[in-house]
Amino acid sequence: MMSIYANRRAWFKDRVAHPYIKQYWPGVLRMDSLSRAELLALREQRLEELVAHAVKHVPFYRRWFAESGIGSVKSVGLGDLPVVTKEEYRTRFEDFQSDAYPARNLVVNRTSGSSGEPFRFRRSHASLDYSYACMWRSLLRHGIRNGDRRGRVWGRNYHFNASPAQIRRVQRRHAVRDWMNNSVGIDAYSLTADNVAEAVARLRAARPVYLHGYVSALYVIARHLLDTGSDFGELRLKVAVTESEKLYDFQRAAMEAAFGCPVVEFYGSVELGAIAQTDPRGELLINDDMYVVETLPGGEAVITDLFSHAFPFLRYRLGDLLELAPTPAAGLPYTVLDRVVGRTLDLIPLPGGGFVHGMALAHVVDHHLALIQKYQIRQEAIDRFAILVVTRSPLPAAVRERIVADFAGLVGAGAEIAIHEVAHIAPAASGKFRWVMSEVAHRLTPDAEPALR
Repeated sequence: MMSIYANRRAWFKDRVAHPYIKQYWPGVLRMDSLSRAELLALREQRLEELVAHAVKHVPFYRRWFAESGIGSVKSVGLGDLPVVTKEEYRTRFEDFQSDAYPARNLVVNRTSGSSGEPFRFRRSHASLDYSYACMWRSLLRHGIRNGDRRGRVWGRNYHFNASPAQIRRVQRRHAVRDWMNNSVGIDAYSLTADNVAEAVARLRAARPVYLHGYVSALYVIARHLLDTGSDFGELRLKVAVTESEKLYDFQRAAMEAAFGCPVVEFYGSVELGAIAQTDPRGELLINDDMYVVETLPGGEAVITDLFSHAFPFLRYRLGDLLELAPTPAAGLPYTVLDRVVGRTLDLIPLPGGGFVHGMALAHVVDHHLALIQKYQIRQEAIDRFAILVVTRSPLPAAVRERIVADFAGLVGAGAEIAIHEVAHIAPAASGKFRWVMSEVAHRLTPDAEPALR
């Protein structure tokens, strides 16, 4: 048991904070040695148990089964179950609570609302701890052990609506947590071009084994290093782990050059946990022992959490756009997530009808990153776009004209496109940063049968 830990502090912390981890670890680690058929059989067994529990104990699914006309719960296939949206969780919250799990024993949480649609949900400690184990299974493949020195660049939302006394109490708790986790913490919410040098100095002094943080915050650090002709080569970092935001190719390239190590992408969500992580070959592997990932024809993700008995996420419409690989990983039994395209909210509606993905708009600006330090594209109306840019020097007129022309080629010549040079672009209240955002975007409407890998 101790071999997966780098020190006794991390081991003791897990015994207290993650009570199920000792029970789960042997089985979670053994998954890597299963055949694909064995893993899928286990996934099917766990799915059957979850469905049987939901039909018996969860009001939403008990009603659905009574009205479905299906004679036996054993006859219920995954495709028979309804696809559930965030709106249904918001409006029928208690209907998703299992009567076999007292609500007082569950962790109540909520999404950050960065998509504009925050909602509450409940998770059991068992579900949280299995997801935690999946995360560490991935890091072990990269030679990272629990308790290795970490540079953590993360949001600290206790500053919002808190008194000075409350802030001091939380800061003391965080200091203890960082000590237990052997981490040096950098506040991603307050990281700006003005204080990034201080963050870099703290990381150099701490000499972490790996970095872990928000995509945009790690990118700010990487850009500063590259812009000052420096890097983290002397730290000999093993990996930089990114999560919480879409990772773009230009960000990955900057981080790899500045940090001198591979970038490991973690894909997941607050409500579901660690869905997939990058393996040493660079493939994004889905944790099939915990999740069933389906996609609608347009690519929208439908996720089932196999450990969510207490508050089921069964065929949950997450709102992300994914591309699944047609074949499993090489050498490991897991499904490969080919690409995280983005979110359905990143689909930008066009004045003439149809959509363009926000990533395509971002690529228009990406070509000029030698001049632009940071940017954000905002669709303010169906035919009006604002491009906010923090520049390294004033943009030449020819560059401005090129950006507007390329942008108009994607959204239509009749659209109003304005470039605004600004000193700073703040993240959302959640601390996360969105490169492309729309005030008029809406979800795709087709609800055809999802594809399953």
